[in-house]
Amino acid sequence: GHVAVESLVSALAPGVRRLLESSIYLLCIAASLLFVYYSWQVLSSAWVSGERDIRAAELPRWVLFAVMPPGFLLIAAEFVRLLARGESYFGGEPASRPSV
Repeated sequence: GHVAVESLVSALAPGVRRLLESSIYLLCIAASLLFVYYSWQVLSSAWVSGERDIRAAELPRWVLFAVMPPGFLLIAAEFVRLLARGESYFGGEPASRPSV
């Protein structure tokens, strides 16, 4: 599927490709920030409730969720960086620059 998507995107006009990339980046930023919000809700709920998770070792349940909000925030930051720089995941070459 990845090769097929790259074939389709590389066939688009540069302006259309850039619009598509920008739209995808904005959607990914929104989704990442939504995951930050919900994972923070789960983390804070586990913190307040004091639940424990017992598997191989007994841990406070919030420990399992502690990396999720910062991780999703970093993902959102990466998409913001790509959007701001005009970088592309499609074909490796930014759509705003002509191919040589």
